[in-house]
Amino acid sequence: MLDSANNLRRNPTGAGKCPGQPLAGALAPDPAGTLRNATALWAEANTRPETLDRKDKLRDKVSAVTSFFGSCSKHPGEVTPGDGARWRAEMESRGLKPATVYARVSRVSAFYRWLMSEPAALRIHPEQSGLAGAPTLPTPVSE
Repeated sequence: MLDSANNLRRNPTGAGKCPGQPLAGALAPDPAGTLRNATALWAEANTRPETLDRKDKLRDKVSAVTSFFGSCSKHPGEVTPGDGARWRAEMESRGLKPATVYARVSRVSAFYRWLMSEPAALRIHPEQSGLAGAPTLPTPVSE
């Protein structure tokens, strides 16, 4: 049985709102860690190795997705179109250029498209992906 030393915790609500999410009392990966892991997996899978400034592209992709989920504080399966609209409006109200807003919204949209094709990504524990503790994960840029 896995314990907290393996970065797992009990799911106190049992909210099975996403397919494959554990039932009440089942062991579940840390949601924030799992989302970070899924975001890193997506960015890696969707950024070609030969891309110029690849490290910056990875950071930008992770930053956009992290910013979005930080703004709505919801599990990916609980997000509504209104959450996306509020995030976009908030960026616009801060005076970000339309191209920047579009790029960030597009990255979140691409993440969701990937997530729909890889639904297990939110159930993969970082230890299983080989990314746990990896120094190559991009660091999000604070806005």
